[in-house]
Amino acid sequence: MDFLSYPYQISDAATNMALDLSLLEAGPADCIRFRHYGWKRPSWTFGYTQRWQQIEADRPEVIAECVRRPTGGGIVDHQADFTYCLVVPNRHPWWREKVCDVYSSLHRAIAGAIAGEGHSVRLFNCGETRPAASTDSADACFQRPAVSDVLDLQTGQKLAGAALKRNRSGLLVQGSILARAIVDSPRFAQTLEAELTQTLQAHLKSIPTLPQPTAACSQQFQSPAWNRKR
Repeated sequence: MDFLSYPYQISDAATNMALDLSLLEAGPADCIRFRHYGWKRPSWTFGYTQRWQQIEADRPEVIAECVRRPTGGGIVDHQADFTYCLVVPNRHPWWREKVCDVYSSLHRAIAGAIAGEGHSVRLFNCGETRPAASTDSADACFQRPAVSDVLDLQTGQKLAGAALKRNRSGLLVQGSILARAIVDSPRFAQTLEAELTQTLQAHLKSIPTLPQPTAACSQQFQSPAWNRKR
């Protein structure tokens, strides 16, 4: 199966979310799709199931720059992270696997890429005690690791997390890696692609143009109703 790597692009939060969802809904049915991207201005995204009122109460100072993701998880500050999107089609074995198994396989690959940057890392294991929640619950995504999140071996700091969405087309992964875990972003992107292609047993192909989202998809994430739907 081909692994399509799209060019790095900087966009606003609504456009980035629309691009990610479009790769799931309109991408080639027989190809894995991957992109990593930046942000035009300070941006935050929050999980599909999170309550808007809670986000608004916890982080009123950044609420204007918050966009709800199509995937789950907590709120993420994208000012200092490496953000990526991975879409695995329904023809790949990952689509049928348990979410916990996909998450573990994915983060083993990411841990390998981070280790290549000179960091000693491990995965957070099932049964470990999670750190106490912060009083600022909106920051819980990087403060409280989930099973198979990537941790700094020395400090226990969470370095990488992700959220997943599965539908009939395939599996969408939206992930964030702390920038301090990465020395050289372009080199790291290549290392991560190599780790993922090996894990997914795919063949890497660079694609010069990123498909643009449909007008309906773009409007969805620009609409205040999307953010306030829960």
